[in-house]
Amino acid sequence: MTSRDPDAQLRAIYRAFDNQGLGFIRRDDALRTFHEVMPSVKSHTVEEVFDELDSGRVSRDGTHSGRVSCDAFMAAFRARHVM
Repeated sequence: MTSRDPDAQLRAIYRAFDNQGLGFIRRDDALRTFHEVMPSVKSHTVEEVFDELDSGRVSRDGTHSGRVSCDAFMAAFRARHVM
């Protein structure tokens, strides 16, 4: 990671969650990854964060897509200055 690419760390974290290379994170991917690296984080906490990141992807029937894109992931973390 270099100063030329300030998003490199976020992309690396994103790839850890999108470990199948699908181009999005599914709810079960988020739960599994958190439980592998931070088992003390409760499932309901992971679900709440996932729903917040997925909130921009509501379908016609009012349900979430169940997916978080790289753009949504990075925008959320940039907005919160998390790193």
